Amino acid sequence: MAYADYDFYTTSYFGSVVPETDFPRLSEKASDFIDTMTFDRLVGGLPANEYSQKRIKKVVCSLAELMYQIELAEKN
Repeated sequence: MAYADYDFYTTSYFGSVVPETDFPRLSEKASDFIDTMTFDRLVGGLPANEYSQKRIKKVVCSLAELMYQIELAEKN
């Protein structure tokens, strides 16, 4: 389950690097990476604290952008 959606990416994170068509796939990969790094502590859902939710979603967006840029670099 991806922790951030494209709407959050564009309106709260103010991202513009990842196209809408690629964001679901990359946010899913980013969320999986976060699950690995946190030993699945978020699998039950995001924390109730709104500040913590926003921080997690921002990390997903940041990782999605990095993954997208890496994919572009590998294609070239």
